Order: sequence, then structure tokens, then C-alpha cells
Amino acid sequence: MIIVDTSVWIDYFNGTENKETDLLDATLIDGTVVIGDIIFLEILQGFRNDKDYNRTKKTLSTLDQYEIKKAS
Repeated sequence: MIIVDTSVWIDYFNGTENKETDLLDATLIDGTVVIGDIIFLEILQGFRNDKDYNRTKKTLSTLDQYEIKKAS
């Protein structure tokens, strides 16, 4: 299981190729990526049009999602 940071997702959706986005692509294929609830929301905030927002929300919703709690 791998939780991917928001910055890597942003690079991924912007088409940036680097070792992190290559790893994300590979782990999406093999099904080992999960997403944190806060990361999910941060990613969606970056989309400027409804079509991209809705498509991404639908796609990311297929990943297992975990609640990320703030340390007290």
C-alpha cells in the first residue's frame, strides 16, 4: 500500500515526468495506491473546470481512501 503526496499527484496530472510520477503510474497499474481524505480534497481543489474535476473525482473515488488525522 502506498499513499501518494499531493505534490506528486499534481505533477502527475500536469504531465510532469519524474521518478515519483513514474512510480505513481506503475503503482496505479498494480493497484497498490491508496489515497488520504485530505489529499483527495487538495487534489480536487486544483481543477479549474467541471469536466476535469468530475472525471478526476470519479477516478480517484475508486481508490481505497483513508482518514488522515491531525496529530494532537
